[in-house]
Amino acid sequence: VDAVDALNYAALACLPPARATQVRLRAGQPARCTFEMAVASAQGAILRIGCVPPEDPDGIDRAVVAAGTADVAIAVVGTTEQDEHESGDRATMTLPGRQDELVRKILAVNPATVVVVNAPGAVDLSCARSARALLHAGFGGQEMSAAIAAVLSGAREPGGRLPFTIARSAADYPVLSVVPEDNHVIRYDEGLFIGYRHFDRRSIEPEFCFGHGLGYTTFAFEDMRLSAGRVQPGDNVTVDVKVRNTGPRTGKAVVQVYVVPPDTDGSRPPRELRAFTALTLEAGEYRVVSVVLTPRSFARWDEAAHCWAITPGAYRVEAGRSARDICLRLAVTVEPEASA
Repeated sequence: VDAVDALNYAALACLPPARATQVRLRAGQPARCTFEMAVASAQGAILRIGCVPPEDPDGIDRAVVAAGTADVAIAVVGTTEQDEHESGDRATMTLPGRQDELVRKILAVNPATVVVVNAPGAVDLSCARSARALLHAGFGGQEMSAAIAAVLSGAREPGGRLPFTIARSAADYPVLSVVPEDNHVIRYDEGLFIGYRHFDRRSIEPEFCFGHGLGYTTFAFEDMRLSAGRVQPGDNVTVDVKVRNTGPRTGKAVVQVYVVPPDTDGSRPPRELRAFTALTLEAGEYRVVSVVLTPRSFARWDEAAHCWAITPGAYRVEAGRSARDICLRLAVTVEPEASA
């Protein structure tokens, strides 16, 4: 088996079962199971057989009892390699199995509950709305447990920000099907309006918005200045933002700069992230950070002309903590391109 075949096999090994059946076993007694697989003559195939132990019928009840007697409960939920794998997509945003039920029952007996989500993408987190704290940990690798312990204990700052939007309902997402048509073509009818752009366009309130993230301190965005209020289509614009740590301890802030276009025909997203930068500040410290908006920050792709084009007019530059937490706004006008 060469390296390529080994990688392909590793990916296939993570696929969920195509067929499954339940068999009651007796200790020491063999059981026969028969499987049939049709194989096309021109294609390779792998038959993978495995077993899953029966679910603990009292597992949730025992977890609820333990949570009810604890000062703080930590519920770890998420997806596994059976749900997240190459060449396949999840069919639902719901947490697999009875994890929703587990979280709701633990929260009912212990409001001081931290929910840790071990998933690489968005999942339905409506079950955790009343949790004291929510940590989206992603797939953190072999040091994930140590990292989570450091964050939960307060030894490290949870400085990450969401790179996607988590909706309150699966129906709020712009894409629910990625199944090809009969001609093997997948249509992305949402166009430019993916992620937070879709939620802004439709004025949909998400569960957690793009760019969101909390830590153990607080920050104030106190001032913003632009290098110019009127620019030519080929000019850069420098954005200076003054940020102060107003909390009790050192922490990390992420300054996100969005651009709102002057177009009013609805063909462009209402706002787009065009620059961001992170900074660590001690308690009470402030700093002025600078980011540069290039001409591409104001441009859109012109399909007819096959090039980037800038619509002249009044743009708005916004700085904030997330796509839905905008703190500062300033206007900049892009002049029409001078004619020859």
